[in-house]
Amino acid sequence: MQYHAKLPDQNHNVSHQNPLREFLTLLAGIIAFVLLVYWVLGFFVDLAVDYISPEMEMAIYESISNDVVPVEPPPFIDQTQREIQTLLSALSTCMDVGFPINLTYRQSDTPNAFAAPGGKMVVLSGLLKHVKSENGLAFVLAHELGHFKNRDHLRGMGRSVVLVALSFLATGNVYLSKLLMPVNAFQSAQFSQGRESDADAVALAILQCHYGHVAGTTEFFESMVKPDKDLPLTHYFSTHPEAQARIESIDKISQDKGYIKADTTPAFWLTMPLN
Repeated sequence: MQYHAKLPDQNHNVSHQNPLREFLTLLAGIIAFVLLVYWVLGFFVDLAVDYISPEMEMAIYESISNDVVPVEPPPFIDQTQREIQTLLSALSTCMDVGFPINLTYRQSDTPNAFAAPGGKMVVLSGLLKHVKSENGLAFVLAHELGHFKNRDHLRGMGRSVVLVALSFLATGNVYLSKLLMPVNAFQSAQFSQGRESDADAVALAILQCHYGHVAGTTEFFESMVKPDKDLPLTHYFSTHPEAQARIESIDKISQDKGYIKADTTPAFWLTMPLN
């Protein structure tokens, strides 16, 4: 009888699945696990932020900050910053966030203002070109005060750190966090849009307290309304609600609260150079 070599019918040490299918199954499992843990830890981040005192936040920021000695700003920048700081201080009397806010005014074509860790608020000069009155600027400043009050700047940072840390623990590098960015962007967008609406409500209350009315609150968003050239559903991935929806939301909150509108205060920066 002649011997014919052949492989065994079954070998439990060799996978009979398609390698690509096996890889995709494993990758899907890792992603599902990371997202689950990310969601759970994100929940705990929200809880932890409420227990971080302003003093602790300042200490953490100062320990990791790489701020250099600031360059002396041009006179008109310095003057504009003082005027905005005066307005911000007046608005802060209507809602104490628990710690002093340090304002920085910077030249930039980008129309924006944002809250940063360590009690820092940054206002970009481009913003002043998109509001027509002091009230319009005051609403944006009050909106950022709302973010400070709700500690939103810390919540957003905490969730990003959680995603990067989980990616490193799961794979030994941070590439998985880049792969998960679209999912993270969608989740963060919905989270941020809710926070933006909450901050708008706080801002309206501050303006009602400071001026006795809420005129000028939608000036910035009215200047940003443009024909929608984006693909459908892209606004779901934005961290801010789209401009028209924002205007409608602000008007609805104003009506529900019974806030009134009156004459706006002239913009003090119209007599100052902005660039």
